[in-house]
Amino acid sequence: MKLKADKFWVPWVLFFGMGLILAFVLSSIISILKMGLQLEYVQVLDTLLGIFIVCGLGLMLVEKSRFIGLLIVAISIPSMLYFTFIEVKILPYFFAIGLCIGAGITGFFIYKIRFDWLAKTLKYLIDIFLIIALGYIIAKMIENSALIVTAGYVPYFIVAIITAIGLWFFFTKNLFAITSSDVFVFGPTGSGKSVFIAALGMEIAKSKGFSKSYIFSQNPDAPTRLSVVAMANQLAKGNPPPATLTNELGYYEFPTKKWGIIPLKVTSLDYAGAHVSKQNIDKISKTNYNAEIQWFSQILNRSPTELKSEFGDIQFLWDFKTNREQEFYENFDLIIPAFAYARLQKAGKIIFLLDGAKIHSISPDDENWLAYIEGIARLVGELGDDKDYAFAVTKADLIPSPGYQAPLVVDKAPAGAGKVPSIGENVRAYPQDSKAADTLEAEYFEQFFKSNLAFTNIFNTIMSDQFIKTKYVEGFMISVDASIRKGDSITGYHPWRMKKIIDYVFKF
Repeated sequence: MKLKADKFWVPWVLFFGMGLILAFVLSSIISILKMGLQLEYVQVLDTLLGIFIVCGLGLMLVEKSRFIGLLIVAISIPSMLYFTFIEVKILPYFFAIGLCIGAGITGFFIYKIRFDWLAKTLKYLIDIFLIIALGYIIAKMIENSALIVTAGYVPYFIVAIITAIGLWFFFTKNLFAITSSDVFVFGPTGSGKSVFIAALGMEIAKSKGFSKSYIFSQNPDAPTRLSVVAMANQLAKGNPPPATLTNELGYYEFPTKKWGIIPLKVTSLDYAGAHVSKQNIDKISKTNYNAEIQWFSQILNRSPTELKSEFGDIQFLWDFKTNREQEFYENFDLIIPAFAYARLQKAGKIIFLLDGAKIHSISPDDENWLAYIEGIARLVGELGDDKDYAFAVTKADLIPSPGYQAPLVVDKAPAGAGKVPSIGENVRAYPQDSKAADTLEAEYFEQFFKSNLAFTNIFNTIMSDQFIKTKYVEGFMISVDASIRKGDSITGYHPWRMKKIIDYVFKF
């Protein structure tokens, strides 16, 4: 379920219209100046415009960047037609070359699901375009200075320069995309993370994916307790997976493939609750991360820049633990939060887990949960725009009756005259892919982000600082045991809307 800005169709119309207007302005300026474009410039422009069109279409595959991609395409196509067939009238060989180069670049980045690289490449090409455009305009001004002054062309040259610089500035600020191939699940102990990891492994296995478990512990039985296979076996039997102990970390990778050919992975950490308590949640921060990079730099005699490229990868952490085990566990309380921050930085999609049974009953003195929520707000502000943020409310089958007074779909709810059914009762009654389930989830999150001030602030932080509100926040209600039962114990693996998480993972 997505919470979007109002009038979601407005960006489509606005960006497409802006593109056409800017293309018309650029073409008109060239026409008014009546000085023409030299063949060599047109060949370069045609090549760049061909690249822009294909790469812009590639960006339109990603919800986070599709409107900027639309703007690039809307500017490029009319401009290409003008430069090629009206101004110089040459065969579009160089445009075809640009299309081929753009197809190669876009195809490679789609295969890697690295749309952030595609956005960065486009930024570099826009820089080149700006240099060529400004160089040509300035050269023409110098070459024809007398004619420009006497004919009154100076304002047109000024408009051309301002337009070029303005477009460059706009794209520099707004052109970004996410790393869709890297999804990171983040949540404190008690949020259902261990159960979620086990359930996720079982669901990804259905898509021919598999799991890798890296267990950091000084307890010899840890691998048999904390691996995905071990936790999934417990979950299938109706037993909750065991919790991590002090100085224990489970790192989990779920490699899989989109359409059977494009590789992607989901990762998660499961670690002792102290690391997300009030005393330690602040350690998962940019400040602590940079401090740990400096520490590693000194003891390994390597540059901080080099270490930053490796620190969020599990192999680096595993090698350090293997080679310097005593130092690793002595500094565990600092290393693991810094590693968690590195994973948050590298991931393109971040799923924050929230305990559905607890989130609506948080008391003012529940410092750990309040610190976690405040930590989410801080992290969203630190990590920036090039992320997709989602919230997964776990234990949906245990959510109590709605104190937030959200309207509920009750047409298929369990019988009970005069009783407003709890969320949990509806979860156990509605099929996970039913329209009633979609409605329940949509109404829940819409009300949740309006009624909970802390999450209203988080929502506003994610949606802020953009030219137009094209972002969204995605929310999921999930359960691994939606069977009709009594009490809070797990009776077996009966997932409810876990498939929606898989859909989110596979989505560009």
